[in-house]
Amino acid sequence: MDQDRCGGGRAASVGGGHRVAEARSPLRGVGARVGGRRLLRHHPGNDLGFVYRVHLGGLHLGALAQGGRSLGSRRLQPGVLQRRILLFGVSGPHLAGVGSASGYPAPAIGDPRAAIRPGAAGIGPVAAGNRSHGFLQILESPGTVVSAEKKTQGLLTLPPAPQRPRALLLPAAESWEPLALTTSPTPRISIVIPCFNGVAHTYACLRSLEPELTAAVPCEVLVADDGSTDGTAVRMAQVQGVRYGVNAENLGFLRNVNRAVQRARGDWILLLNNDVRVWPGWLTALWQTVGPDTGAVVSQLVYPNGRLQEAGGILWRDGRATNFGRGDDPQKPEYQFVRPVDYGSAASLLVRRSAWEAIGGFDEIYTPAYYEDADLAMALRQRGYHVLYQPRSIAIHHEGATLGTDLQTGGKRHQALNRWRFAVKWAAALQAHYLPDECRSDRQASRRLQGQFLPLVDRGPVRWAQFQAWQEEGYALSVWWHGGTTADRDRLQQLGMEVLPSDREFARCLSCYS
Repeated sequence: MDQDRCGGGRAASVGGGHRVAEARSPLRGVGARVGGRRLLRHHPGNDLGFVYRVHLGGLHLGALAQGGRSLGSRRLQPGVLQRRILLFGVSGPHLAGVGSASGYPAPAIGDPRAAIRPGAAGIGPVAAGNRSHGFLQILESPGTVVSAEKKTQGLLTLPPAPQRPRALLLPAAESWEPLALTTSPTPRISIVIPCFNGVAHTYACLRSLEPELTAAVPCEVLVADDGSTDGTAVRMAQVQGVRYGVNAENLGFLRNVNRAVQRARGDWILLLNNDVRVWPGWLTALWQTVGPDTGAVVSQLVYPNGRLQEAGGILWRDGRATNFGRGDDPQKPEYQFVRPVDYGSAASLLVRRSAWEAIGGFDEIYTPAYYEDADLAMALRQRGYHVLYQPRSIAIHHEGATLGTDLQTGGKRHQALNRWRFAVKWAAALQAHYLPDECRSDRQASRRLQGQFLPLVDRGPVRWAQFQAWQEEGYALSVWWHGGTTADRDRLQQLGMEVLPSDREFARCLSCYS
């Protein structure tokens, strides 16, 4: 056993080479266990009352210390709390700080990050001989992580992805049938579908739209044909309820959209690529996300094979863009909650009409396409609007069906050129963004606009007012939530909180933040 100074205690080396502060106190040896493994040891003797070393899901998370004391082989800076995890017990919120590579200034009492201090207002004391309050009580309570067999009891699990409806598949040539879409002469939303050839995609897109168009949300549908030569005009004549228009010359995606929006009559513009099939509930989810300060709402985009294409986009300081979650499982918790995003693809994008007109639509410096959606999002934020990601609005996108995927040829080559145009135009605003090597993961960068990361462990019932108050103060909440109803989980996600269904997901989440 290796020994090291730990404020009067010992540091014992345990499995995996981790060190655990072993206290000389009346509570020596007390701690919760997972599968026989001790999660927590404590040590009194500094001005915070205790030093903790925590293990969750087999991941070494570190320790809380203050005053420059050494724990194991690490020396913590004076006046610093390392990464925080907020846990809830019957006596109110209690905080256990957990080590990370970078520290944060110790907060004032009353702040949700406040350290455990005996007698602090609103914070139950943690003291020798008192096991009914605070952190020890939480870890040792039934229903939390106490034993291996309880680890999976009462934890939320995300539902499996439903099978793709047949209506979302490309139609066979012999299956073409006339369509009748339910549209309104006085729409709230104008759905604008630009296209250039790809008539089978356009028809399948319209067919997937049919059940989404109801009287509850008055809509119109505009198909903006950029000079197709594959018989699109003939097929569109078979679709009732569509306002079809064709350009005399090919304008390119960007200018085609700008021109089509001028003909729209709705208060909101919903841009939809013709190579998209919408999932049931797609439109309702977008519309219910709209608030007074919402400038745009973007859908979750998935590939036809069910893998994630984009859960909102990330813009880096040098102008590069990343589709968050590309190629991953769309059911993972980091993709299942509403949040503000840097931008979202115009493949499925709802935009406030008045803001669109104030900005002037897509900036034509990006003609024919690429980076116009990122530019629009930057302009919306500049005017005080939010751009939100809505995971319940799902669109299956056949990426590159019109412009291809080769960055060196065809329309796709403009992507690299327009990146530099974008970086120059927004150089000042992009200084607030990360560079890729400044954060541990895309997951961390994806929550830049939500505020400072605050992981929570809650065993219910949900403290709605407290959670929302912390959001308003600028915290990005990730909740490891024990039990509860599916309705509560969905509500948390729609309010912008990441819900983590297990200790494994909680540990994985922590590992993604620096």
